[in-house]
Amino acid sequence: LVVLIIALQLITLAGVSTNAYFTHLNKARIQATQRVMVETQKSLGTTILFMDEMQALKEEQEEKTRPLLAGESAPDFNLLDETANNVSIASFKGSKILLVFSQEGCGYCDLYYPNLKEFMSQREDIKVVVMQLNSTPEENKEFKEKHDLQKAIVLAATSEQMISYKVKGTPTSVLLDKEGVVLGSQNVIKLDELKTFVEIAGT
Repeated sequence: LVVLIIALQLITLAGVSTNAYFTHLNKARIQATQRVMVETQKSLGTTILFMDEMQALKEEQEEKTRPLLAGESAPDFNLLDETANNVSIASFKGSKILLVFSQEGCGYCDLYYPNLKEFMSQREDIKVVVMQLNSTPEENKEFKEKHDLQKAIVLAATSEQMISYKVKGTPTSVLLDKEGVVLGSQNVIKLDELKTFVEIAGT
């Protein structure tokens, strides 16, 4: 009987020891699994944050590069004309405006100026304002005489206006209504292209 009791005690002790051993193993595995899950969550969190930042950057770049949409208010400016007078959007209120972004050394602009001159003779109801990039009033006065654009107003524009009007290249024409609201923006060179652009955007 004593031997039987001792044997039962040994079996019970072995069972408890085995259970404790496997519990210890499972605990170690559970802890290892938890560590992996935590590290994975950290890694995923960093990846998701990076993806969110890239998406925000993409949207920001798209916003910068898209043209001005019809119905948007034209960004204001305060620039000097060829006579060194300050000119802003409010200066033209009550008249349709064709803003023409151009610059010295632009070959396509040189092709555009004669067509722009002809357009002005046909559409006197639209004021043409040449936004001459990185120029001075003195240079713009010579520019008007050189290209015979006496009916146009030439402003000394900067890269700030190129950015605010989302101009990708020159020449770019932006049509505004009498209240300074954008009707359309397009890169045109030929006279028929300009006339079509103004007719469609202005309707």
